[in-house]
Amino acid sequence: MITSILKAVKVFFDADAAAAVYTAVNGRLYCPLAPENPTFPYLVFFPVSSVPQYMFGLRTIELVRIQFTIVSDKPNDAAQCATILDNLHTRFDNAVLVYGDSDYTNVWVERKESHGPMPFDDRMIATQDYLIMAQKVALG
Repeated sequence: MITSILKAVKVFFDADAAAAVYTAVNGRLYCPLAPENPTFPYLVFFPVSSVPQYMFGLRTIELVRIQFTIVSDKPNDAAQCATILDNLHTRFDNAVLVYGDSDYTNVWVERKESHGPMPFDDRMIATQDYLIMAQKVALG
């Protein structure tokens, strides 16, 4: 299930190249790690947790928490990270993800904790967590 959700997040991000968050990072969204010597700014996302929910002994819902990290090479400029964070909210708050090859459907994407922007070494970073609830289409 995690693989399907991560793929759905990437597909959703790539689906609108005109979205402000996409253009702000020139489409640079990596999972789970950025490559060596990346071009800045960029986004990284990864799963934080995955908790299956059961009803009548059947796995019916998957709660998956993911975290986005915004990374800028401007350690003295919080504005760039803050703008990208706002753009991320615009794109992902209450989003509906498409799972394609999975037997799950999206119920909701809910914004959770956010941290930053804050300096980190010679970078500026910000993080945003989202909780994604995916429901199994056919029970049994």
